[in-house]
Amino acid sequence: MKKLLVILTVMLAFSFAYVASAAELKGKIVSLNDVMAGKDKVLSLADATALYEKGFPLVFKSGKKVYIVYSTSGVYAGKRLVKKVGKDVTIKGKVKNKGGIQYIIMDSIK
Repeated sequence: MKKLLVILTVMLAFSFAYVASAAELKGKIVSLNDVMAGKDKVLSLADATALYEKGFPLVFKSGKKVYIVYSTSGVYAGKRLVKKVGKDVTIKGKVKNKGGIQYIIMDSIK
């Protein structure tokens, strides 16, 4: 019985951690290079497409925070980000931090 209680407690703790990391963030899609250079440039669809095709990362900026965006399959979601450039964007997903780098496992983007 004690083991069952411990297992249930651990499962409950993990479920709260999972819920706590779920987020809905509003922001815009920007070039990581522009962020690093301190620029607040609004990208056009043509600029974003060219950057993506050349391998330059696009990121999601919400307030002062910048996030790398991954799909639920664990793949960088740059192709989907290109389609949202120049628009107000809402991303739902799980926010995580690894080695000081913020990223989102995206469930949906609008």
